[in-house]
Amino acid sequence: MHLSSKWEGRSTFVLFAPATAHPRLVVKVDRTRRGRRRLRREHDALQSIAGIREQAGTVPRSVALFEHDDALALVQTALDGRTLAVDLRRRLRPTARRIRTDRDLVLSWLQTRQEVGSANGRPRHPSLRTTP
Repeated sequence: MHLSSKWEGRSTFVLFAPATAHPRLVVKVDRTRRGRRRLRREHDALQSIAGIREQAGTVPRSVALFEHDDALALVQTALDGRTLAVDLRRRLRPTARRIRTDRDLVLSWLQTRQEVGSANGRPRHPSLRTTP
């Protein structure tokens, strides 16, 4: 399935395994110089966190980065759910309530990550400690 892009030179493809309802891979292709730099940075960022066991299933895993003609393609695993880009586009004018909800979700996610790290003997960051 091809997800169109409003930006010239950029495309995103979602690949499904036969007889499955959920995508397995996402392929991002960009032909612009700026876009190719962005894809390289995204690949590097995903590679840098790939070994963090607690992140498994919460962020995509970079599978490949390759060039073809004048395009650069980043292949990564797909995660179930709605993409952040879709949420952001739907919220061009966020309300105060939506901002509070999003903030609470992010803080909850960070707290969970911090608790998992603490249970594994890693020091907790002082800014994420809960007060009784």
